[in-house]
Amino acid sequence: MRRLVWAAVLSCAFAAAPSGESMAGTYIYPSDDECHACCEVWMNTPYVPFDFYIWIRPDERGMTAAEFRVVPMAGHFRIGTEYNPRASFTLGNPLGPPGISIAFDECIEGWTWIYRLTMMSPNTTPGYYTIEPNDDSGLLAAADCTPLRNIYDMIVYAWFGFNTECGP
Repeated sequence: MRRLVWAAVLSCAFAAAPSGESMAGTYIYPSDDECHACCEVWMNTPYVPFDFYIWIRPDERGMTAAEFRVVPMAGHFRIGTEYNPRASFTLGNPLGPPGISIAFDECIEGWTWIYRLTMMSPNTTPGYYTIEPNDDSGLLAAADCTPLRNIYDMIVYAWFGFNTECGP
């Protein structure tokens, strides 16, 4: 047990979220905490709740909206949802098809959590949650802060690892 905990701590230390200053583009990042510090969770018992966050770090254009889809592992299920209180509008499903559209009344700059899901798994089988284009719009994208709300692609920084390191 102690070895498993240390493995998780060390892997999170080396798989930290991108810093922002050295990155070009807008990144979408899955995390297991409110600090976007780690993109994996390690569970040795089924049916134990764990948190799953989606974070976005817009580039210099800022962000007023985003569309994407998170594909969970088979059998995993959501027991709670919390949207960022700065979100003014959400449409769709934050986990699974068709995906989600989320908008903000203000220009978002810097790292922003989009939502937090409390999840459970019926097993401990390793695998990934992936971030894909929204089924309805075909977009894995954000809208900038200009009056035209130009659409631009987001870059998936990592997949969320369940009992495995971040992927791919």
